[in-house]
Amino acid sequence: MNRERSLYKVKRLIARKPHWKLPKTLIGDKDAYIEIFKYIRQGLSESVLPDTEIFLSNFSEEDYRDKDFVFKVFDALYSKCDSKIILRELSNHLNKNIATHLVKQNSGYFEYFCDELRDDEDIARIAVSKQWGMLEYCSDRLKDERDIVRLAVGQKGTAIYYASGNMKNNAEMGRFAVSKTGEAYRYLSDKLRDDKEITLIAVEDPKALAIQHASDRLKNDIDVAVSAVRANGKAIEYVSIENRSQHSVISEAIKHSPELIKHATRRYLYSEPLLFKAVVENSAVLEYVPEEMSKVMVDMLDKYDSANTRRNNNDREIDY
Repeated sequence: MNRERSLYKVKRLIARKPHWKLPKTLIGDKDAYIEIFKYIRQGLSESVLPDTEIFLSNFSEEDYRDKDFVFKVFDALYSKCDSKIILRELSNHLNKNIATHLVKQNSGYFEYFCDELRDDEDIARIAVSKQWGMLEYCSDRLKDERDIVRLAVGQKGTAIYYASGNMKNNAEMGRFAVSKTGEAYRYLSDKLRDDKEITLIAVEDPKALAIQHASDRLKNDIDVAVSAVRANGKAIEYVSIENRSQHSVISEAIKHSPELIKHATRRYLYSEPLLFKAVVENSAVLEYVPEEMSKVMVDMLDKYDSANTRRNNNDREIDY
């Protein structure tokens, strides 16, 4: 009964005071700790956690080797923002086997491990293989480890964001990342965003609009511009001025929407031969070109249609 009363007393203290201590009857009682931490995690109070040193001083080395107990502590405090310091200190006492057991149960625990454990390649590999986001919490050394980074990027290309600068500058890793998603392109180094091969892969992803993050040199590359606009017409907003005068680029854009003709340069819009090519491909662009050019294009289109009609009639007479 004393234990039950003590637990009740502690919960009342938690609910009313920001600082509290365990009653003597609960010191060293592992199950009591678990119950109290579960109570805290439920959000029934706005209390702070107990003093880390006091908390840890009540555990023996045997306790730290108790997989079931350590798991219960992590499970009870996991995701509680105030608990990070306690779990980090607790993990300083854990051996590799216990830590490995924990990340196998829940890869998210890796975030709360001490620096030494987050620098362990075997533990990190398990954590990252289960959840790519754990790359963020790996040591700087492991963020530069090819196999670890590849595990994360293989699940989600944008995981390259958490990799080292060296990995973001690695051509093989860059190609791998953008092959997963063009959105990874923005996180690559300046050098790789000036790599035509990698850029061509990235711009093929219609959701990413990767062209906006390309180097000026590649925004002016006709092959890159055509590929980007073919994937997503809105990419025309990010290609160079020079490429917005190229019919091969404009042609791809207006296949998505005739309104995109507005992003063509003045030189293109006032060039009768160039603009007429666009009108022939998609007459709906007439609504979005300058009024004076629209009238010119209508006249040219009438003549073009008449010529085609005569040609078709002549062909039928010959066939007959």
